[in-house]
Amino acid sequence: MGRPTDLTNELVEKASGYLGTCIGVLPTKEGLAIYLDVARSSLYEWCKGDTELHKDFSDIFDKIMAEQGQRLIQGGIYGRFNSTITKLMLSKHDYIEQHQTDLTSKGNEIGAISADQAEQLIRARASRSDS
Repeated sequence: MGRPTDLTNELVEKASGYLGTCIGVLPTKEGLAIYLDVARSSLYEWCKGDTELHKDFSDIFDKIMAEQGQRLIQGGIYGRFNSTITKLMLSKHDYIEQHQTDLTSKGNEIGAISADQAEQLIRARASRSDS
């Protein structure tokens, strides 16, 4: 049998009030852990539990992370946040930067291709010039 959980109704209630303390600042997992005076690993464990109390906490945690994502997007769009940090943090919200490569050869556009396709094309051209 595992160690009993430290999650209580009082902690869930306190966690639900965390967003109200984040006026003007970005809500974070670290901030929640400090606010609740617990280890960050406890937050993750509490989100995994299958009791009603754990589900309530998990919902609160998800809401905090959704709020963080929304504030990052708005802060990034309007330049209130550092763009590098915003991009890094948004990657934790499943936002990723994608690049497309357009190759042009002798004025003939080849079009957008993947990096693997570009590498194959470069190798093929290099082997033709070696011959």
